[in-house]
Amino acid sequence: MSLWFKSCYVPAILAGEKTETIRAAPPRFGVGAIVSCCVGPRPPFARVEIVAIERVILDELPEPQRSRVARLYPGKRELYRIRFRLVEQLGHRSRMSSNDPPTPSSRIVRGLSSRENRSAPNDPGDGAGSG
Repeated sequence: MSLWFKSCYVPAILAGEKTETIRAAPPRFGVGAIVSCCVGPRPPFARVEIVAIERVILDELPEPQRSRVARLYPGKRELYRIRFRLVEQLGHRSRMSSNDPPTPSSRIVRGLSSRENRSAPNDPGDGAGSG
């Protein structure tokens, strides 16, 4: 399974600074899942562990997040906040723009068993990452 993000979010995800995303549809995975992070249909640039999934109401989000999310999902009032933590960076230079800093190849951020390091097949996401 995967979460798709805009390329502008890649550096913050890899730095561990972006740790949540708001989506319009409920995710197809649960808390504890290891999920690949992709920019569109490209190969993954990272793996994250899902640490929380919660329903949120658009009007309860703080500004400027509320305005940004409202533009991404016009007419949606009930959304899903997916919180995650970086587990592994996948250093594939060709997957990011030439302006992005290089990342170490397959750098494990936190040690996982080999079973936990396996990823499920990619599942198309909605392509919008905000948070």
